[in-house]
Amino acid sequence: MELSVRLVGYDKETDRLVSEYDIPAGLLPQAVLIVGIKQRQSDPIVDYPLSEAKAVRLNSLLGKKMNRRLDYFLEVTAAEGTYA
Repeated sequence: MELSVRLVGYDKETDRLVSEYDIPAGLLPQAVLIVGIKQRQSDPIVDYPLSEAKAVRLNSLLGKKMNRRLDYFLEVTAAEGTYA
């Protein structure tokens, strides 16, 4: 199963998805270090909530400006068109 990894941001007031950026494969090792993922999860499909400091670093890694009105997560899902 291929995985898709994204930085997603949800509005703190409405919980609506406001921003979504794919993490390119070449940046994935750096993103994993920033988030602090130490070992492979038994279920790789998961959301990692990010502290403000981690969200700033991931946005910067992607060349994006952080919006402080959002709660950020590193979202890992099955890539479109792939199945378990």
